[in-house]
This record gives sequence, C-alpha cells and structure tokens, in this order.
Amino acid sequence: MNINKHINICAAKLGVEKDIKKMSNVYLPMYENMKDPVHGVEHIKHVVSDALDIMLWLSDNGSPLGYDDIHMVLLACFCHDLFTLQDRENHHILGQKYFSDTQSDPLVAKLRTFDMITVGTAIYEHRASNQPYRFSSLVSEILASADRGAPVLANIVKRIVGDRKLTIHMVNHISEKYGTSGYVQYPNLYIEYYGRNKIDLFHKDVDSWVAACHKDMEKQDAGICSSSPDCKMEDTLRDSVVYDNNSIGSHPRIDADVCIGICNFVGDYVDIGNRVLLGNHNIIGGNVQIGADASIMSYIIIRDDVVISSSVEIGHKSELGSEAVVGTDTNIGNNTRVSDRVVIRDSCCVGNNVIIMPDVYVHDNVTIKNNAVIGKGVRILEGLTVCGVILPYTVITKSTTTDS
Repeated sequence: MNINKHINICAAKLGVEKDIKKMSNVYLPMYENMKDPVHGVEHIKHVVSDALDIMLWLSDNGSPLGYDDIHMVLLACFCHDLFTLQDRENHHILGQKYFSDTQSDPLVAKLRTFDMITVGTAIYEHRASNQPYRFSSLVSEILASADRGAPVLANIVKRIVGDRKLTIHMVNHISEKYGTSGYVQYPNLYIEYYGRNKIDLFHKDVDSWVAACHKDMEKQDAGICSSSPDCKMEDTLRDSVVYDNNSIGSHPRIDADVCIGICNFVGDYVDIGNRVLLGNHNIIGGNVQIGADASIMSYIIIRDDVVISSSVEIGHKSELGSEAVVGTDTNIGNNTRVSDRVVIRDSCCVGNNVIIMPDVYVHDNVTIKNNAVIGKGVRILEGLTVCGVILPYTVITKSTTTDS
C-alpha cells in the first residue's frame, strides 16, 4: 500500500487526520533539501507510519494512548531529525533544545511545559548509538521503535543505500549497527511488537549478507554487490540491487531501483516492476508478475503464474497459490494463505492468519479480518468487511460483524 494512503488510514482510526496534515505541511518541507537520504522526507514518513502502526497495536492490545500522547508521538516523529543537516552528530541534542527553548514554532508553543520536555527527551533518546540505553516515557519508546524500522534486512539496506551505489563503507556501517554484535539497542516495546525471534533472525541475516558482500566485493574489486553468478542480468538490472545467495531463473525482467534481499529462489520469466522490495528466504514461481512499489516480505511462497499489481504489500510467511491475482494497493497480512485462482481486487486489506480457498473472487475495497476462513468459490462484493468462517460458494452482499 502507498505510504501516504497507509498514514491517512491509520490517522483516521486514531482520530488525528488534522494533526497529520498540519504537521506534514509544517515540517516535511524542512527535510526536502536533506542531502542525507537516510534522514529525508521518505524516512520521516516511514517513522510516522510505523509509529501509527505501533499505537494501533497498543490500542488493539488494551493499552490505547490518549489524544495528548498521540499528538506528542507525532510531533516527535516529525521533528526528531530536523537538525541532521545542521549537525548530524548532535542533531538529537539540538532537537531536545528546540523543544525546551523555542516559542516561535506555533505547534510547539501550544504544548504544556511537561509535554515539551517529554517530546524533547524522546528526540534526545531516539539515537541508536546513545548509551546507556534508557527510555523515560512511552513516547520515547514509540519514537525509538519507529525510527529503528521493522527488522527486515531488505528494508534496512534500501533505506540506507537508497539509489546510491553500495560501497564497502555502507556494508560495514550496516554490520556495525545491525549485526549480531551491532551497537543498536531496542526498547522493550520494540521487542514486544516484533518479537525476539524475528529480531535475532534479522541479525543473522545481516551477518550472512555482510559476509556475502565482502566476498563479492573481493571477487569483483568493485563497490556494488552482484546477483547469483549463474544469473546473467547485466542488461536488466538498471540500478537495482540484487544481493548474493539468490537463485534467479532464466529471462527475468527486473526494473529500476528494485531491492532483492538474500536467499530467494525466483523462477523463470519473472517480471519485477520499479522499486519493488523483495525480502529474504522467499520462493517465487515462474511467470510471476510483480508490479511497481510492491513490498514482498520474508518466508513467502508465491506459486506460478501469479499477478501482483502495484503498491501491494504481502506479509511474512504468507503464500499465494497458482494463478492468483492481487490488485493495486492491496495489503495481505502475515501467515495468510491465498489458494489457487483467487482474485483479490484493488485496495483490499487481508488480515493475518487468513485462509482463502480456491476460486474466491474479492471485489475492490474489501476488508477480511484476522483469522477468517473463506471457503471455495466465495464471492465478496465491493466495500464489505468480513470475518469468521464463510461457507463455500457463498455470495457475500453485506458485511459480517461477528464470527460465523
């Protein structure tokens, strides 16, 4: 799903659409001239998006934040890197000072003194290199967690490298920060949200990738990693990054600015659009089409002849059956199984742990809740929300509000 759309959806659920719009108008232009892409506009949007996801997760798990706390979190997210261009090494200190001294910023001036201190302290505490690691408030934990981003190697590499050439300096930086012995520390909230096992696996992925990059760079004596040596794609990559330990079949078409992680198996005649993010340990069948700006996370199985449209997100450990079709701006959660010949149209949201049996047709703007089971041949009409167990060959014409 497009990140702006995701932010708007989450903001509406939390009742802070006006806050997001106002802060975006005030603060995002300040990042437009940022020469460092790691701290630019897109990074700020991702931090805001992740923070909204975390706050919704807290609400779903019985710990909702009040409006004032949500407002402080958003201010911290928008402002935490404001002074990176001026002084990257001390930007967290300058950020804290901004919230303790300034009255010229009307959004800051409206805060109570205690709230100014809370936001400023959160900005001071967000840096991964700050030691000893203590977080003074939930606002600090949410900001630091959102700033870390999801523990997915391909995400981190794409964020740090961007459209630049991968160099040994970047590889070493990623290793020193995110490797098994790296200096990055995580708030307890981050560990609860993502899970310790996933974080540990991420560190191991980083170690494996770094070792592969060093080996590859030594072989090539160049500053960019190559794809699998059996895959001759020099004319198809066009500024994309495909890391080592991937097996990519014959006749691939990989567009510009694609990032493919490690240990993926990609079949023959696969077509991958611009800016696609493909994580680690995925199996992609033959004749698969993946549209621009799609995000395919890790441990996913996509079988032959699947069509995935642009801006689709597919969560961890999910599976798409043969000849499945996924429309534009559709989001499929974690541990979800989509069987053969399923069609999921545009702007749908499929939750976690969902099972969709063969020959199901899901129209536009449908929401399928977590743990739903959709029987064979079911048809779900446009704009509905469904949950529970849907019996085979049912035509769903109105939303289901309770489990069947």
